[in-house]
Amino acid sequence: MPQHFTLFILLLLPGIFLDVLAQEPQFSNFYATTLYTNPAFTGRSNHQYRIITDFRKQWHQIGSFSTAFVSADYAFNQFGVGFTAYADEAGSTPLKSVQSALSLSYGINITHKADLVMGFQGSYYYQRLQEEYIWIDDYLANNPDAIGQGIQNQYFNLSAGLLLVHESFWLGVSMKDFLPNPGLSNASGFGLISAGGNADAYYGRFSVHGGYSRYLMRQLFFSSYFNFRSRGTVRQWEGGFNVAYRPVKPGGHAADIVAGIGGGYRGFLQTLENLSTRDAVILNASLNWPKGFGANASPLWQHQIQVVYSYDITASRLHTTGGAHEVTLALTFSDFRLGSSWFETRQRRRHVADPRDCKIGQAKDVYVPR
Repeated sequence: MPQHFTLFILLLLPGIFLDVLAQEPQFSNFYATTLYTNPAFTGRSNHQYRIITDFRKQWHQIGSFSTAFVSADYAFNQFGVGFTAYADEAGSTPLKSVQSALSLSYGINITHKADLVMGFQGSYYYQRLQEEYIWIDDYLANNPDAIGQGIQNQYFNLSAGLLLVHESFWLGVSMKDFLPNPGLSNASGFGLISAGGNADAYYGRFSVHGGYSRYLMRQLFFSSYFNFRSRGTVRQWEGGFNVAYRPVKPGGHAADIVAGIGGGYRGFLQTLENLSTRDAVILNASLNWPKGFGANASPLWQHQIQVVYSYDITASRLHTTGGAHEVTLALTFSDFRLGSSWFETRQRRRHVADPRDCKIGQAKDVYVPR
């Protein structure tokens, strides 16, 4: 029975939160993958262009659980457009998933300090389970026909979200994949796991999330966030904080680097039967170059580079699996060439504060063209 339990864990817990009919990546660097959380985040950074790559690898002691993620978005005055994609490998039960998505957001000023943003996303999914896969129900019932050729599954889905962005906080709600999800159970005569006999059950992800930020002092920036997710029978939550420090050079000028640290916790309010409600303690560290590399040599574009590393300490019964490593590289840049309207556009729209982007409290200290 322990071997069967291990197979069950490998198939249903690929470093992502539990789901009985669909597998979904999960990221600890929450602020780096916000377009994955809610399409209303599209174009809501403090720069005109944003490109983010994220790689996560976990549980290396029991299999290959990894996710590669990329996103890019562009900010207009009221609109934002974006693209996201990920490739996920769920352990030694060779389940592979690929998603690509296009997103659009539209925001309006509701007060002089707050915007309300609506977001929509269309996603294409491709899932593949290779040969010699194991269907839990049939395998445990000693059904030899449960082992056969690999299967493939492709489908399209839609997501939507709302986001309230204030100068010091933000609050969002999203519904990811609100169309019925066929899942792998429809691609074969064998079921992945029983879901009340209804393979077409609705398992969209509902999420509520928010954050708060403020300057503790002129060189110290604090931010916090929470995220609650519900999909199927699983209720998961997480919360965390980040502190960013930007030194001041002799003469009172801001240094060209920001160092940050943070922490968080992720757990379950409700899981599958007999599984732990604990998930992971999250630690992270970051370096941010607010003026980019070689900024003094580029008078036309202002760019910013950020590197974040996080490590998840597994708090569940899987604590011997090796934890999780995640690395994020983010590049943001804006056009300040003569005649560009971006600086004025940015003043008219609220953006979600980056927790690792300490600007010494003065936007002009960073954004004035050099």
